[in-house]
Amino acid sequence: MTDANDLVQRNAEFAAKRFRADLTINPSGNMMVIGCVDPRVDPGHVLGLSNGEAAIIRNVGGRITPATLRTMAMLGKVGAANASTHRPGDWNLVILHHTDCGMTDLAPFPELLAEYFEISLGEVEAKSVSNPVGSVRVDVDVHHEGNSCQRVSGFGPGVRRRHRSGRDRCPAHTTDCPLVIIGGITRSKSAHELRSLVQRRSGYGRR
Repeated sequence: MTDANDLVQRNAEFAAKRFRADLTINPSGNMMVIGCVDPRVDPGHVLGLSNGEAAIIRNVGGRITPATLRTMAMLGKVGAANASTHRPGDWNLVILHHTDCGMTDLAPFPELLAEYFEISLGEVEAKSVSNPVGSVRVDVDVHHEGNSCQRVSGFGPGVRRRHRSGRDRCPAHTTDCPLVIIGGITRSKSAHELRSLVQRRSGYGRR
């Protein structure tokens, strides 16, 4: 188990060797990532982000909920208050979902999901909680409803499960752990470059 002493030691090493005083509160990559809390798909790792390159919000499923939108609005105010550190160029929102997501285990609990998304029970099915391809599409559309000028990229890296056989096998609802890309691209990294990073870091494509 990782304990507090481990964290203190790691932080001391970070402060001594990797801390950068030149970083600003506005991300250098003009990017925000909405990702899942699943420890296997840390957005900074699977997308190869440097410290300070992107603002990252994580929640259950990496979903665009009303709470997510409120957080984004608050961060927008923070960014505006520090306008001098804003980098010129396009801004990109990355929505990162993945296969074998724990969100799928919540499908039998529609009341809980309705509360999470702040919607009625009748609207829960449309949130596509059991399909990471559909959920990315849904959330891209949700964000575009009020932000038609912002670029949005949706990603769904595959996550493998290790079965009793000792071999990695993809989740039952997929055949090859697909990577799904929907939406726009950033100026700093093309969709192809981001796809390649996710493939390498998530294990997709390796046997």
